[in-house]
Amino acid sequence: MRPSDPIFRQSRLSACLGAASVAVAIAVSLHATPARAQGPLMPYSAFLPNGDDEGKRQAAWVLYQGAEREARTFAPGRWIPVVGVLYSSADRGAADWSANTRLIHMQDKYDATTLFHEVFHPAFHNSEFNPRPFDRDNAWNEAFCNAFRYYAEKELLPAQTDWARKFDRIATMSQAEGLGNGDNRMRKYVYPAALVIKRAGGQRGSMDTFRTMWFELIAMRRQRGAPVLDEVFGFSPPG
Repeated sequence: MRPSDPIFRQSRLSACLGAASVAVAIAVSLHATPARAQGPLMPYSAFLPNGDDEGKRQAAWVLYQGAEREARTFAPGRWIPVVGVLYSSADRGAADWSANTRLIHMQDKYDATTLFHEVFHPAFHNSEFNPRPFDRDNAWNEAFCNAFRYYAEKELLPAQTDWARKFDRIATMSQAEGLGNGDNRMRKYVYPAALVIKRAGGQRGSMDTFRTMWFELIAMRRQRGAPVLDEVFGFSPPG
């Protein structure tokens, strides 16, 4: 694969979501098939320049481009450009995105799918779900980033990963079973993400159904002028 290889393929909109209200339908119609070109991506020279495996870097670049182009469609007019992706030291954590530097850092032991989660943070950060001061909807940021990764993997990879299968299993469980030991990571990153994925159609869903759900929820938030996600998903992740 070369950095210039085409990576996007259009998926079909599934009928997994229920009928929307008139207000929601208008919002969805405006955003269901948005243009995927919203300015240039970062240059290849800014993507993992501190790595030592050029083949791995090029393969990751192809996947990253596809994921970022999809993430941009969730934030029309609000996207925060990512200016660089760097390998980080082992003491920094698996990966992170900074709203201040607009950089993504990732440990080199992880693959490109880890970036799928991080590249959705710029979309969530400037959305109605992340107001200032923060309210309860902000607590869903990591769950939505994991849900985006789930559908980006489905869109861009040839087969489902073990990471994605975990969410399919959790979606069939009761809340008590799905939370497992109930630690903070399960309550913030994993179980609520499974709820988001399930509502977007799960295995039968697609990036399109996830995007449709996203704009439905934004329309609901705008209509109410208040947090909606805890009520919609029947769960309260830690803030």
